[in-house]
Amino acid sequence: MAGIEELLEIISVKTGMSKEEILLRIRTKQRELSGLVSEEGAAYIVANELGVKTRNHVVEAILKLKEINPEMKSVNVMGRIKAIYGPREFTTKTGTKSKVANLEVIDPTGVGRVVLWNMSDIEKIEKGIVNVGKVIKVKSGYVREGLNGRLEVHVGNRGLLIENPEDYREDEFPKVPSGVFTISELQPQQPVNLAARVVNKYEVKEFNSNGRSGKVANLIVNDGTGSTRLVLWNEKTDLLSQIKEGDILKIENGYTKEGLKGIEITVNDRAKVTVNPAGITLPEIKKETAKRVPISAVKADDLVELKAAVVSTFGENFVYDMCPNCKKKAESGICQKCGKINPDKLLILNLAIDDGSGTLRAALFRDTAEKLLGMSAKDAAADKDRVKQKLNSLVGEEKVFEGRIKDNAQFGRLEMNVYNIRDINAAEEAKILVGE
Repeated sequence: MAGIEELLEIISVKTGMSKEEILLRIRTKQRELSGLVSEEGAAYIVANELGVKTRNHVVEAILKLKEINPEMKSVNVMGRIKAIYGPREFTTKTGTKSKVANLEVIDPTGVGRVVLWNMSDIEKIEKGIVNVGKVIKVKSGYVREGLNGRLEVHVGNRGLLIENPEDYREDEFPKVPSGVFTISELQPQQPVNLAARVVNKYEVKEFNSNGRSGKVANLIVNDGTGSTRLVLWNEKTDLLSQIKEGDILKIENGYTKEGLKGIEITVNDRAKVTVNPAGITLPEIKKETAKRVPISAVKADDLVELKAAVVSTFGENFVYDMCPNCKKKAESGICQKCGKINPDKLLILNLAIDDGSGTLRAALFRDTAEKLLGMSAKDAAADKDRVKQKLNSLVGEEKVFEGRIKDNAQFGRLEMNVYNIRDINAAEEAKILVGE
């Protein structure tokens, strides 16, 4: 590699600074990084900060993750695998099919990403030779800036991934948590592995929003410690035909996000789902079903079914901007959590319903609101007068509302979050009466 003396010479020639001044900057940089970078590594960082190009110098030593910079053409790094995403198949511009895999790795200086393009290395993942918790060494990788601005080490045909290299000490690298969680332990924004049983499954929906199109499907899963929503995206929705309520799912490399109703698990092309895997057992989960009750008998947290008439509608605004990432309301293209966004549209309806025993305020969100109106949030945003006409036409209509009762402490009243709505079916109602 370019030694420290050679680097000092290059930086001095390019900047006009004295070697003493440069060396002082290098040692200051080492102190800033708590001594976790070598003198040479700190020199590369200082050179990059001063705009001095070092691309013609090959780095052969093992670098820490915080020592890499965009000018490095051939680097060696070592780290413990924290998460594996993929492999994912793609088609090149020439029509050739290939694969790529991403590894999240950690070393004493932090977390980094290694991107594998070499098929021989990708096969090690597919065969289970390389997995989470193992220490790997990358030889002759090259540094690129990722979409999120983070530096990544890419391993192409000239590079090599070595699993369990000989020249490392086990205590050099932070231990990786097992990554196996229970639902009660979930926190937002983390990779996750878990097993859970399917409680509810919903149909696949196609979407086209902000120039993006695809498919999405939702499952409610429970592992005995709690329930959460599992969101399948695009090709992962094909799994729905293999899944039935009561099945056990093993989720690997899922990712948690804050959804409208709490933390949910996203399953995209980087994740793996196994249906009824061998060796995993979970307690049977009794599916919670909505109970038909009169409005006068509802209590907070009850899952209920109400046969009631719409007696009033509330509000003038029905469509709101929604952050496509965290699914929270946004204003003027700004999400308080995610910053500037290109918002999706969120339809919310507020009704008063009455069954003769009492009156209850009911809120309908997204799919349920769209189902009641028979129009999408996008269409509703474009034609508010039509929304009002449809709502007015609903007043006096009797429906069956299914949802959860919540206690609105601010206004001192019970309200209903409606999950499903359907028309009155005379045969079903007769069975309910006979059962009573």
